[in-house]
Amino acid sequence: MIIEGKKIAEGIVAGLKKNKPIEKGITAILTMEDMVSESFLLEKRKIAEQLDIKFELVRLSDFSEEKEILAKIEDLNKDKNCGGIILQLPVAEKFNKDNLISKIDEKKDIDCLKGGKLVLPPAVETLKSILKFYKFNLKDKKISVVGLGFLVGGPISKFLIDEIGKENVSLFDESNFNKEKLAESDLIISGTGSPRLINGEFIKKGVFLVDFGYSYPDGKVSGDFDFDSCELKSGCITPTPGGTGPILIAELFSNFYKLNS
Repeated sequence: MIIEGKKIAEGIVAGLKKNKPIEKGITAILTMEDMVSESFLLEKRKIAEQLDIKFELVRLSDFSEEKEILAKIEDLNKDKNCGGIILQLPVAEKFNKDNLISKIDEKKDIDCLKGGKLVLPPAVETLKSILKFYKFNLKDKKISVVGLGFLVGGPISKFLIDEIGKENVSLFDESNFNKEKLAESDLIISGTGSPRLINGEFIKKGVFLVDFGYSYPDGKVSGDFDFDSCELKSGCITPTPGGTGPILIAELFSNFYKLNS
């Protein structure tokens, strides 16, 4: 079964439309040219338009100094018309990502980059929405998370361990995942951005696959799972594009409403 990310996202957005309108807007900061970032920002703008939320994109050239970005973030923190700040990741290598994130007001951190307690990271909410929609119960399941990055694998790993304990959760980075552990898993979540890293030989029949990977090898969009070989064996699988991406964006806006209601 192919997981219908767009359908889940449409349901989330439809629910948000029922809320009281919010006058505040969202400002996204892009520090570098990146095809994946551009794609996600375009989709974020589309959802903002559906929800009648003002969406501003600030582009900072490769010659911008970090102090300029910090000053912009500080201005947005003080701006009463700004209800959400997006620091689009990755940031240009010459900038200190952690320093930039640290300056974002937690009450405007709709991406939950600071790991605050006001909202959950969109990746965690995305996983929860998928599992709920397809009635997948985490209890007594063996789970593998491949890729322990800042946006996906890290927060998802913490969520899973908090939910079911670390004994049933195996954590791997993209260079050292254990194929035997992977083959035993009932649920595999990947977010490395390495195209077709995991193929059907590594998984068991009926496994639930959630792919957060997103890359452009040879100019074509690809996820972490080799979709053709994995679909044949999986019970459920997210496609790329059209899987986790739309839900991630919908959950980002859900956080915006939570922080501004």
